Amino acid sequence: MHLALVTVGSLGDVAPIFALGLKRAGHTVRILAHESFSPMASRLGLDLAPTRAADPRALLASERFRDAFRAADPFRAWRRFGAIAEETARAVFADALAACEGADAVGCSGLGAFPGYAAAARLGIPHFGAHLIPIGPTSEFPDPLLPQGLAWLPGYNWTSHALAAWLVWRSIRPMADRAMASTGAGRFPPLARMASSSRILLFGISPAVVSPPAGWRRARFTGYWFLDDPTGWKPPPQLQRFLDQGSPPVVVGFGSMSTRNPVRTARIVVEALVETGARGILLSGWGGLRPEELPSQILAMEHAPHAWLFPRAAAVVHHGGAGTTASALRAGVPSVVVPFAFDQPFWAERVRRLGAGPAPIPERRLSVGRLARAIRRALEDYRLGQTARALGECIRSEDGVGTAVRELEHVLDPAVGSGPRIGLAALGPETPSQRPQ
Repeated sequence: MHLALVTVGSLGDVAPIFALGLKRAGHTVRILAHESFSPMASRLGLDLAPTRAADPRALLASERFRDAFRAADPFRAWRRFGAIAEETARAVFADALAACEGADAVGCSGLGAFPGYAAAARLGIPHFGAHLIPIGPTSEFPDPLLPQGLAWLPGYNWTSHALAAWLVWRSIRPMADRAMASTGAGRFPPLARMASSSRILLFGISPAVVSPPAGWRRARFTGYWFLDDPTGWKPPPQLQRFLDQGSPPVVVGFGSMSTRNPVRTARIVVEALVETGARGILLSGWGGLRPEELPSQILAMEHAPHAWLFPRAAAVVHHGGAGTTASALRAGVPSVVVPFAFDQPFWAERVRRLGAGPAPIPERRLSVGRLARAIRRALEDYRLGQTARALGECIRSEDGVGTAVRELEHVLDPAVGSGPRIGLAALGPETPSQRPQ
């Protein structure tokens, strides 16, 4: 088979799709992603079709994105994100169409689902979902993009999924219609129709972390899709010396998330670590944590592979992105989650409910005292450590990428296009009587 995989976003969105691309199993794979990931794709030997859309790192650092990101009202936030996306949507849709030419099937991931679907529709080829968050109607948990603290309300979980779908649809439909029309594919269909026409919905999530909801009969929770660089990685001498000279550190990093005041946030982290007496490593990442002065017990660096560093940590303080959460859980160390927005509160609450970390601290409420208490509990609570270790062992035993490839082969081979489609009922309860009232 020749597969095209369409993804847009930050490293956390792209790396799992690169992982799928590495597991070719005799198939050829082309991946549409941002131009900034070309060096990484080249190093991994992947066929990357770069999109001309705005670089995600520059976009995340822009004031317009930060304004949208900080909006407390989700309706306002989605309107602002839609306006930003409008500017690059046509380029992404056109690039996806070119990348998918000649493919037997198109994999649609995250925000790449929209241009990926448009390309598949225009070219008349099958498409499938390749998702990193559990999106679809269920009463078992709230929609990952909406507030998690209202799950105690009767009917909220189910209603939240319908509301989130409406919010996304209302925000992106005009833009998606115009971009899709520019490729000659017509108007964009309702989201439920897009999902129902998929050959299969793959979720790169461990079933030990999120159990597949009842009724999602054609969805497959394969296990996480980890990208462990086969070329290897050697730690800088400064990092290796730091690790060798003391106890395992607390690793702190917020990935691509930009805080309102990076210097202040770094100061909070440093003071909290000093208060607990813990050694620490600060990963500045795209979000740019900017420490002014550091005591000898704390080391700052821009980046280190999570797969290498997290197992050497005593605990990890992070933003709750899907990929970072997965890496921390696989490492078998407790997480202190400081969620910012999007699906991060969902993963933060999931970590708490699993018993792999203390209660999350929303970024708006981050303080020295709260962070110090959470770090202290992560380091000293035996039950948290025991649960994290057991969960890590379970996740490490899974073969998420291999399982995903086998599921695809089962649906798409030997005759591409003859596999069963997912009906609308596959994303909801078995019968109408099971729908919450």
